[in-house]
Amino acid sequence: MLSASLPGAIVGDGELDDGESLDPATMPYFDYSVPRNISTIVGQHAFLLCRVYRMKDRSVSWIRKRDLHILTAGIYTYTTDQRFVVLHPEKSENWTLQIKYPQERDAGVYECQVNTEPKISMAFHLTVIESRARIIGGSDIHVQSGSSLRLTCEVEHGPHDIAQVFWYHGSSLIDPQGLYGEPPVSDIKIATQRGELLKSQLTILKVRSHHSGNYTCSPTMSAPASVIVHVISEHPAAMKKGNRSSSSHTQLHYFQYFLIYAFLFLFSQVHLDVLLRSTSSSTSALSIRALPDNHILFTS
Repeated sequence: MLSASLPGAIVGDGELDDGESLDPATMPYFDYSVPRNISTIVGQHAFLLCRVYRMKDRSVSWIRKRDLHILTAGIYTYTTDQRFVVLHPEKSENWTLQIKYPQERDAGVYECQVNTEPKISMAFHLTVIESRARIIGGSDIHVQSGSSLRLTCEVEHGPHDIAQVFWYHGSSLIDPQGLYGEPPVSDIKIATQRGELLKSQLTILKVRSHHSGNYTCSPTMSAPASVIVHVISEHPAAMKKGNRSSSSHTQLHYFQYFLIYAFLFLFSQVHLDVLLRSTSSSTSALSIRALPDNHILFTS
């Protein structure tokens, strides 16, 4: 009796019809020493390295765990999202999933899967962080005209060695040295330091009223941050003097109002007193004359 079998089906004791053995000593296996918890920032390419030994003619697929979507199979991409690409040098054990310009929604679990029977897989966890710049000192900064101003911008996450930081005043690029086509200026300095933090400092040596407005720190690999600078043109001593003068004027007005009210009150009292005296005199001038039949007549 003849029997047919599919390629790769088991046809004997631990044997495949193509002559391959199910012996664990000959089965493919993963390199578990590769990083499997990967962190990246929004916009920075992510690489998930899957290394498989003893592959022979088998293939590797990358699966997105949350929806079981097949992203790649072999060297081919099986998604319309062209940000997902597999990198596999010829005769290499490396099958690297590259995710271009990742977003926060791309975070999650990805599986590197080998088409053995049963299938074997290894999980990778991707974390996508939105890196944001911050300017020290709050969202509103007040500075005295004629003094110096220093704005410090810091970025915690990101590839600090390749990132650049640009400063804007309103919508205009601040380009002190004229490197990007803007007129060079001598009263503004920009210094950038790279370490655990990416730090950029904008210094205005002598602040004037036209320096007021919105300032934005815009790193190439992070979300920007902004502050509003308010330039105070009047000297504080003059402001205090003005305040004292204003207070004196207010007190003077109150005193004038008091005098007016006092005068009106005294005038009304005098007028009332005169009126009462006049009425009293008129009453006392009346004379009483006796009439017959006990009648009384008042005459003036």
